[in-house]
Amino acid sequence: MVAEIVSLVTQIPCNSITKRQDQTLKVRVNYTYKGSAIRGRLVAWVTHETAIHEFNKIGSTEKEVYVDLPAAETPQSLATDIPNLPLAGVEPKANYGILVRVLDLDGEPEWGCKRVLTVTAPPEVFKGTISKKELEYNETRGTIPVSNVTQGKRGLVHIWGRNDMAEAQRMGISWVVKDPNGLVVEEYSAWEAWPYTGAGSTHEFIGGRFNLNKAGTYTINVGLFMNPDNPVYVDTYYGTLCTVVAAGGQIALTAGWNQVTYTGVRQTAGVATQSIASYLEVAYYYDQFQGIWVQIVYSTILEPGMALNIKVSQNCVWTF
Repeated sequence: MVAEIVSLVTQIPCNSITKRQDQTLKVRVNYTYKGSAIRGRLVAWVTHETAIHEFNKIGSTEKEVYVDLPAAETPQSLATDIPNLPLAGVEPKANYGILVRVLDLDGEPEWGCKRVLTVTAPPEVFKGTISKKELEYNETRGTIPVSNVTQGKRGLVHIWGRNDMAEAQRMGISWVVKDPNGLVVEEYSAWEAWPYTGAGSTHEFIGGRFNLNKAGTYTINVGLFMNPDNPVYVDTYYGTLCTVVAAGGQIALTAGWNQVTYTGVRQTAGVATQSIASYLEVAYYYDQFQGIWVQIVYSTILEPGMALNIKVSQNCVWTF
């Protein structure tokens, strides 16, 4: 019995398929077979018309599948999918065709349909970087995250976005600042004005001022965007903005031993105790890890909240 494809059709309505270059194409082949049991091959290509060829095959799109055809004395309707025809090598445009051919059978029948496929470019991948982050507090600036900001300062966030694209882009920014209790103290968002940032260049975004009036950790969530019509995140920073320490103050000391809690900024003991240097006889801090009192020397770092035991020669006020 002669093995032959009696008819060959595909489910591809003309002018109905649009695919991106970063996608693949599936062709369903419907055919009628009559003959002995045999293994055959189905192969498909994306094609384009030329002056010479109606179905000029694009080699990079070729996809082949094997199919085991059952014995059939009368024509039998079958269907086989040819999946994953790659489109990466196909130029973005309309009016591509599809060609399907049967191999290993008599006559190698084929079927084709012109102007059935449109290929489009994949969405543009926007690229940018948060290149610099600074917190301005009163007359001081520091790179985010900033440590040991004295309580009571006024904060001002500066964020720089860099355009990592080959052409000028309009960049946008959004951030939320929260205090140590999780309360929002600033929400800011903006798109840069014309002229937009050129390739490899940066743009500075400056928010509004807010109070740093609570001791503890302030956080900030930042998003850098491109493409205002359909904004796309290109970089983010979620983390610490700054650590605020209790404002420096005063502690009244009496002659002899005094157990106190240090509430100043992080600094060396030599600097912190300048105001009582003439009266200070000896001082210790409590090491929580070792569970012991350790004598303080000039270079010892005093931290906010540290428990101290200080001996002075006369009544005095410790200002730090």
